[in-house]
Amino acid sequence: MSEIVSAVATGELDADNYCLYTKEDMPSAAEDPLCFLDAFPDVSLDTHEEIYPVFVAENNLHLFYHGDLLVDVIENAKAQKERPTVQDFLAGLDYYLKNDTFRDL
Repeated sequence: MSEIVSAVATGELDADNYCLYTKEDMPSAAEDPLCFLDAFPDVSLDTHEEIYPVFVAENNLHLFYHGDLLVDVIENAKAQKERPTVQDFLAGLDYYLKNDTFRDL
């Protein structure tokens, strides 16, 4: 996860159109879990259930973070601190998951 966060923070990766998926259900971002980038899930018009990308479904991955929210959390940390670290970003991601608001640095 730290590699993805670093790439987003430096502008090397635009994660707005992706989601982060993990093998674990609801891991801590601070533990730097192995993450996979894939498309947003689709929603069935008939059943209103989420339909996950093939790779995600075949590997039993769990949705961890929407990419656009990941970008928002990173941008918030960058706006508050001149040189936020990867740990600042990861802690901010965990904080947002638990509190549904941005972390003050």
